[in-house]
Amino acid sequence: FELPPEVSGCSCNFSTTKAEFEARHYIYVDDYGNKAYLKINSQLVEISMEEGDFDPSNFEKTIENNEYKVEMKGKQLKDNQEVLMFEGEITVENKSTHKKVTSPFYGECAC
Repeated sequence: FELPPEVSGCSCNFSTTKAEFEARHYIYVDDYGNKAYLKINSQLVEISMEEGDFDPSNFEKTIENNEYKVEMKGKQLKDNQEVLMFEGEITVENKSTHKKVTSPFYGECAC
C-alpha cells in the first residue's frame, strides 16, 4: 500500500522483501510514535502505538487494537546516520479468531 498521508517525516516502512521495499510495496508503516498502518484482508488497519517503544539494537515491538495484535522481531542490518535498515518477522493475530499470519519483513526507519 502507499504511505498514508498522515505519515510524514520520521517513519518506519516495511515490506516482505528487499525487492518489494524498493518498489514501495509496504505491508507495515508507522509514524515513529503515534500510529501504525497495516494492510489486512485488503483493508488499511490503523493501530495506535506509544512513542518511544522502539529500540533499534533490540528490535521487538508489540502493538494492538481491539481486533489485531501485531508482534515484530528483527535485527538491524545497518545504520546510515538517520536511516536504520532492518529485517525480521512480523506476526499478525486476529483476536476474535486467534488466527495468526507470520511473514518476513525488510525495510527502514528513517527521518
